[in-house]
This record gives sequence, C-alpha cells and structure tokens, in this order.
Amino acid sequence: EVTQKGISPEAFRLHVLESHYRSQSKFSWDSLQAAQNRLNDLGAMAALRWQTIPSTTEQGELSIAEVSPKIINLLADDLNTPQIVTLLSQLSNQLQSTFIANEQQEEFNIMLADIDTYLGLNLASIKDIDEAAKSNIQQREIAREAQDWSKSDEIRENLLKQGIGLRDTPQGAIWFPA
Repeated sequence: EVTQKGISPEAFRLHVLESHYRSQSKFSWDSLQAAQNRLNDLGAMAALRWQTIPSTTEQGELSIAEVSPKIINLLADDLNTPQIVTLLSQLSNQLQSTFIANEQQEEFNIMLADIDTYLGLNLASIKDIDEAAKSNIQQREIAREAQDWSKSDEIRENLLKQGIGLRDTPQGAIWFPA
C-alpha cells in the first residue's frame, strides 16, 4: 500500500528513523509524504556529486569530512537517529547553496557511501544524467539568456518527463532526480 501511494521503501525507512526507537512513531500518510519529500531533498543533495564546481569559497557550518564521524557519534548516543535526520537536512540545505568543489568530490562520495551504510537510504546510487539531458540543460540556459521563456519552459517540461528536475542558481541550472 505504501509503494502504491508513490512512497519509496527508503522514505518509509527515513520516516521510522525520524522517531527515536524508544518513543512511539506517529504514522500518518502526511508524515510519510513529508519523509518522501525529505528523501527527495537528500537525493537532490546526492546528485550534486555529478555537478561539482571548480572551487568554492563559501564554507558552511558543516564540513563534509565531519558528517560521518558525527553520524557515528549520534548512533553511539543511544541510536539518536532523529538528530541524524536533522543533521542530514542541515547538510542538504547547506550544500545546495554552497555546492561541492571538484576537490571535495571524492570525500563527498565517501560520505554518501557511509550514510547508505549506516542508514540504508541509497543516496550513493543516484546516477549521473546522460549527455543528451546535459545538452538540453545547456540549450535551456541559452534560451534563458536570450529570454526565450517559452523554449526554456518547454525544455524544462521535457526534462521533467524524463525524471530530471531543475533548480536555477547563480552558477546555472542544477539538476536533481524528480
């Protein structure tokens, strides 16, 4: 029934992790949909590994290298999974605004693998898009620069039909699994 409503097993797992194991989880379809939305956001963060930038001068509160040790410490602290979920949300918000520099890509991949090992969210399994989709994103950027909004919207809709969402940033369009 959960998967028939468009909720992935990983989202259900994330929903369970949002509550401490000693407290009763409050199940509702709305809370399960919220967990799916959170997982989608984490998937958008994971897709950044395919879209690194040459360098970043912005530093957030969390360093990529600090994430795995923090998760281990929170697991050792009476399986504090709700705090881990909060940590991952903060990390996602930070990285989607500061991005990942080329030199951070390997460290980021290791962090994603660790998150999957500890929590089973399958974030590292998000694949890169194909060259045709990348070309479409570039064509959309050209259309946006020319203020051809109808062509830009058409390309965005075509990408969305392929399961590729776009978010416009000062560095250009960033894709995410949709």
